[in-house]
Amino acid sequence: RAVENPNDTELLTRHEIQAAAPDLLVTNYSMLEYMMLRPIERSIFQQTRDYFIANPTERFILVLDEAHLYRGAQGTEVAMLIRRLRHRLELSPDQFQVITTSASFEDGDQAKKFAAGLTGTNSSCFQWLEGTKEAKLPSSAGDAELASTLAGVSLINLLSNDAKKRFESIVPLLGISSRPITSAKYTIESKGNDSAKARCKVTITGMIDGGELVEETIQIANGGHKQTEKAYLTVVELGCSDSAVTIKASRNEGFVECVKASDGIEPSTDKGLNFGLSRILYDIFVDLGVTGRLINLTSGNSCDDDTEVSDDLGAQEIRKLAMRLFPQSEAAQAQAATDVLVEAASMARNKPDNTPLLAARVHRFFRGIPGIWACSDPNCSALPDSVRGQGVTGKLYVQPCRECECGSRTFELLACGNCGTAMFQAYAQSARRPDYLWSEDVGEVDDATDAVVPIHLCLDDPEEHASEDDDASRSREMNLETVTGRLFDQIVDSQTARPVYIPAVAPAGNPKAGLFDKCPKCRDRFSGISNMATRGDEPFQHLVSAQLMSQPPTPATRA
Repeated sequence: RAVENPNDTELLTRHEIQAAAPDLLVTNYSMLEYMMLRPIERSIFQQTRDYFIANPTERFILVLDEAHLYRGAQGTEVAMLIRRLRHRLELSPDQFQVITTSASFEDGDQAKKFAAGLTGTNSSCFQWLEGTKEAKLPSSAGDAELASTLAGVSLINLLSNDAKKRFESIVPLLGISSRPITSAKYTIESKGNDSAKARCKVTITGMIDGGELVEETIQIANGGHKQTEKAYLTVVELGCSDSAVTIKASRNEGFVECVKASDGIEPSTDKGLNFGLSRILYDIFVDLGVTGRLINLTSGNSCDDDTEVSDDLGAQEIRKLAMRLFPQSEAAQAQAATDVLVEAASMARNKPDNTPLLAARVHRFFRGIPGIWACSDPNCSALPDSVRGQGVTGKLYVQPCRECECGSRTFELLACGNCGTAMFQAYAQSARRPDYLWSEDVGEVDDATDAVVPIHLCLDDPEEHASEDDDASRSREMNLETVTGRLFDQIVDSQTARPVYIPAVAPAGNPKAGLFDKCPKCRDRFSGISNMATRGDEPFQHLVSAQLMSQPPTPATRA
């Protein structure tokens, strides 16, 4: 059970709820279904029913959050459950009030019909409540000079765990601030435990007008406070000679801007932690026209003084958004400026408890690839000079194609799951005597009685690392003319010909005779030879892990 407080109105245990039916119950439809079936929960419904019979003017209020999710078979089950609940409690129509919430309906009449059908009530009894979006003003595109300034900010430093790097990164932005950023003297407060010294030395690193970082040292009594001699735009870091002391810095606004805990780790519970950066970013961006346009574009607000953004509002693809924010700039610079603008606006707050200037969610979509197709010429001219001729293939493609930009044939790329040996998947009329290769399964070819069959082309010499104990040769060398796709037994007098290796034995009548049953190089049977198509959960698990690891640590988060 639990230790119960008779004066506490919150019911913490299930037996408390069974003994005294609550006025407010938060649950899900699955648990509600169980409660209505189990005899031990009968008292809850009995007490509730008796209460509404004795108080006919009171209302039973049912709140359904994200009501649009209850569709199809699940919606039918929930609808029947609501009707059973109402019948179980013997509620009259006047006693049964329903509130449904959703951000996915645009048509009020359709929403009322949906809610009525779900809850077994009359649609005319519902009232549609809709909010009104307010456009952010001013709203205008950023010019090339602004884009250049933003693009020059180091995102790595802005998101760094090093406070000095974070503040140094925004120095170029001070010159474009939409509001004056004033300096002020700070009050430094010291609070220690019993083991703290009577006085301690506090080192303040602050940003002064112009963006320069300077240090100041003051002596402060334990439990006392003292004002800095210099005026700062913000305090960047605090240091103390006594590890048993927690020190705080605040401006005349009244809330704490910077904290240093006794263990050297900033406490994550203090909402004013390192707030100076957020405050300065707010002053810089709050009244910039490009900030208004960013907020209006992404939040779905049309703006009277910015007719160009009146259409295509809401979620934006980042490259398209960048050109709408900075139409005068080149695509690369516009996107770099947009990256900084989005990050900075998401960090900007005018007070510690307020929402950021841009309260946004960013969605990243990963599309699985159907495979990888590679140019058959290692000296492919479509490759940069620095990597040309260094691999076993030319340029890679993530969509099927017959021919590379350099004019050579392309084939689907395969690899051994154990040793990574690269191979091509091609198709030929004969696995025993292939003379011409297709990039895809073309079925039956003119003047041929049979359809083409798949064939593996190993791109490395399997016999190069073979030992004396290995079986007889399991592959034979042929020469592929990369431009025409023809195979020759002998060496070809062509600058684009390359050696490839096919199975040495290809029994007649076997449709898979041209395929290696195991890697001809490492001879591993279990890993298999497979293409590069994205499949299963593992690739996406790696992507999610990489994304999380690439995010900078939050300064307020403990290890």
